[in-house]
Amino acid sequence: MVMFEDMIVPTMSAKGGIYQKIWQLFNHEDPDQSFVSTENAIEMILKKKYVFIGSRLNLKLNAARRGLDKFHFASQTFLPQGFSMACNTGSPFKDVFSRILIRLTEAGLVTKWASDEVNKVSSNISPSANSGPAAISLQHLQAAFFIIVLGLTLSTTALGIEVMASTWWLNTNKEEIRGAACGGR
Repeated sequence: MVMFEDMIVPTMSAKGGIYQKIWQLFNHEDPDQSFVSTENAIEMILKKKYVFIGSRLNLKLNAARRGLDKFHFASQTFLPQGFSMACNTGSPFKDVFSRILIRLTEAGLVTKWASDEVNKVSSNISPSANSGPAAISLQHLQAAFFIIVLGLTLSTTALGIEVMASTWWLNTNKEEIRGAACGGR
C-alpha cells in the first residue's frame, strides 16, 4: 500500500493520468488506507507491510524516535523538497540571503545539519541502538595503508642502497677477490 501525504489534492482532483489511476487503487472503504499523518504511517509500517511516501527528513525524524534500524529508506529521492526564504519585492536582503543560502547548500552544511538532527533524535530516544561498533570505512584504514606504503618505500630504499654498496665494494676490491679465488697467487 502506498500513502501519498503531499499529493492528496492532485490525486483527488485528477481527471485522468497516473494520479487518477493511483487514486483508484485505494480501497476507500478501509480506514487503514486513508491518508494519515507521518507518525501514524510509521506505526502502520511497523505493524503491517506498508510503504509510505513523504518528506524524507520528516520520515527519518519520526523513524528515529522508534529506532532507525527498524526501517529502510530508499537511497534515491524524487520530488525534492526545497526550503526557501520569502521577502518583500525589492528587498535589499534578497541577494544577500540568496548568496548565503547557496554557499550553505554547496558547502554541504544543510545536509550535515539534517543528518545531525536525525542522529540527535535517534540517540535521545534509544541510546543503546547506536552503542555498537561502527562500520569500518576506507578513512579508518587510510593510516594502515600509509604505514604499509611507507614500509615498502623504506625497504626498497634499503635494498637499493645494499645493491649499490655491494657493487661498489666488488669494484674496489676486485684484485683482492681475484687473488683469493686463485689461491693467493
